[in-house]
Amino acid sequence: MNGTLTASVTPSYASNLKVAWKSSNPNIPSVDAKGNIKALIPGSVTITASADAGITDQSKITVTEGTAVKPDPTDTGVTASPFTDTKGHWASAEIANAYELKVASGYPDFTFRPDASITRSEFTVMLMNGLKPVQEGDPLTFGDTNTIEDWAAKAVKQAVKLGIISGYPDGTFHPTSNITHAEMISMVVKALGNALTAGLSTNYADDADIPDWAKPAAVISGKNKLLGGTQGNHFAPSALTTRAEAVAAIVRMLGLKP
Repeated sequence: MNGTLTASVTPSYASNLKVAWKSSNPNIPSVDAKGNIKALIPGSVTITASADAGITDQSKITVTEGTAVKPDPTDTGVTASPFTDTKGHWASAEIANAYELKVASGYPDFTFRPDASITRSEFTVMLMNGLKPVQEGDPLTFGDTNTIEDWAAKAVKQAVKLGIISGYPDGTFHPTSNITHAEMISMVVKALGNALTAGLSTNYADDADIPDWAKPAAVISGKNKLLGGTQGNHFAPSALTTRAEAVAAIVRMLGLKP
């Protein structure tokens, strides 16, 4: 959604008729020097028009879901990311891409919290948001099915149907546990659909630390650089996945799918 706000200074013979424009949050709609607004993400802001002598007027602008336009990083004054805390982050471009693909959204305060951990339920929802399966999914038979949040149940059912998740050996899913690198990459590679080959070594520096069940997926991850954010070419299988690592892996995986 684009539009133009207008304001005029009276009397018309005033010495300075110039009006300055400002958005209370330029990450929602930006506004340029001519009053042209560009909707970026859903939310409400106040656009202020200012003239000489401190004279101001204001308009409240609400951007609704589905009306935002894709940010153009070459457009002066428009940030490539819709979030306030991702500038300079290693995954900033992929976070913005994940938002555009409706893989993940941010928080009400317009942050993404890229370095926060992510639960197994949250990651499953993001992954299904990326794959966009049409099937409803299979009934859940996990021992802790009653602890799976309502907002995540459909995504978990779809992931089960697709063979992406099967749970732990004891028959549980652990929806609120933070997902590890090994678990996350295993799900991403299964979503990619590549054949898994056991018995191969990965090209990660900590190959010896990667459990056997995760190595086939780690091999594919290493070849395709699905895991970002780690140092020294480490897989760190037991490390908790961050939100940035999660969306980066999903976006990279989607880029590999035919």
